[in-house]
Amino acid sequence: MKICPKCDSQNANNAAVCKNCGASLNEVPDLSDAVADVEQKGRKPAWAFLCALISFASSASKGLLPLESEEVTSTHYILYFVSCAVSILFLVFCALLLRGIFKKKSIPAIGLAAVLLCIVCAIMVILDVFSLPSTIADFRALF
Repeated sequence: MKICPKCDSQNANNAAVCKNCGASLNEVPDLSDAVADVEQKGRKPAWAFLCALISFASSASKGLLPLESEEVTSTHYILYFVSCAVSILFLVFCALLLRGIFKKKSIPAIGLAAVLLCIVCAIMVILDVFSLPSTIADFRALF
């Protein structure tokens, strides 16, 4: 059996092209391309996990702001809006980095952790977005 260098599907020994993707099976793959491909695959889930972690920290940090107390200033609300924006931005980065991770045969543990953390962050961001109208109304009441 020949293994396709592009899609890893099994082909007959006498096949000239891959039955799955059409890549030539007679070419010898370049070692530098293979090494670069492995390095790139290894880093994407780690970067996605980092982005999800930043999004989570940004969403969780809004709980530290004293928005329910009487000592609220406009700075507190600005920090709230900035942390919402940072959380959404890094959640989008995480989703872009995780694009296509389920197409692989085996998902690395860091990739799975990034997916789960991304889901938790998405829920937190959705809750933040739904709370924004009341927060904006409270912010306007300060002035």
